[in-house]
Formats: sequence, structure tokens, C-alpha cells
Amino acid sequence: MTVKAGDSTTDKPIVLTFVPDNGAVDKTVTYLSSDTSTATVSDLGVVHGVAEGTATITITSGATYPTGETPASKQITVTVQAGS
Repeated sequence: MTVKAGDSTTDKPIVLTFVPDNGAVDKTVTYLSSDTSTATVSDLGVVHGVAEGTATITITSGATYPTGETPASKQITVTVQAGS
């Protein structure tokens, strides 16, 4: 994913989809940036470019399943380019 410094991905937030649903009891999702001086991410998955560089956004599901399945986790690399 690429974003310019000063811009946000308001129209394309990062979304973790539960497919198939498998009876997930808790569909809580958390987002974490590895470098908030480069990119931040909101609780809704909107990424904001702060300064040029690269950051890793980790999305983790807090889902609990009656079947004992492990919650999902995904990492996305964000490259922030100079703003215009």
C-alpha cells in the first residue's frame, strides 16, 4: 500500500473480513503501526501518511470461535511518499 505524506486512505480503509464466519463470537479487530512517525492507523483501519518511509500495519482479530480456531493476524507494508 502506498500513501502520500499528509494523505489518508479514508476511501479505502484496511478491513479484516471473517470468511467464512465460522460462528465467530468476538469480531474485534485491532490495528497497530510499527512506526507512527511514518504512518498511523485508526481503529477503523484508515491509514494516514505522516512522513516519508515505510511502516508495517498489523491487523489482529480478537475473534473467539466455539471450534477453538486461532484468531487471524495480517501484516501490510505501507510506503509513505513525499506529499504534493
